[in-house]
Amino acid sequence: PELVGVGQHVPDPPAGVVVHGDQPDRWPEGKGVLLVFFSSFTPLSLNHLRSIEQLSTRNPGIHVIAVAPDSKQRIHSAMAAAGASELPWPTIIADTEGRWKEAFLTPTQRTHLPVAVAIGRDRTILWHGPGIPQGVAPPLALISANRWNGEFYASRITRDARRKEHA
Repeated sequence: PELVGVGQHVPDPPAGVVVHGDQPDRWPEGKGVLLVFFSSFTPLSLNHLRSIEQLSTRNPGIHVIAVAPDSKQRIHSAMAAAGASELPWPTIIADTEGRWKEAFLTPTQRTHLPVAVAIGRDRTILWHGPGIPQGVAPPLALISANRWNGEFYASRITRDARRKEHA
């Protein structure tokens, strides 16, 4: 599903239960956004979040929002159990009603958390993939620097899919 949803315009941020940070009512001006959908039930997901947060501090052109389908209490408990009671994220949303999932994750057809969805300054989906540090780092840096080449990305994905078909 690599290209599914890429180029799709996204709506303004929906309401959600804020676990940490401020409720975003609009996307930040002049920045890309990286949404990281995670499960607080998976300790590995929380470790990935910490690493991605560290990457994001080195990429100021990106605003990171973490989103979990869990309750605010469950997210706090899981982070405390993982030794992350100090919440480093600018924003963490508890998506108990599934609004964030429906608006930003469902269009990508990705189902296995953690998943990252990158939104460009033009408010379209630029990239989505596994929400792990190794997968997120290259697009995060390029999008932050406003050097993301969507056409190159699409041609690479199409080329790789053709290779798989003929293998």
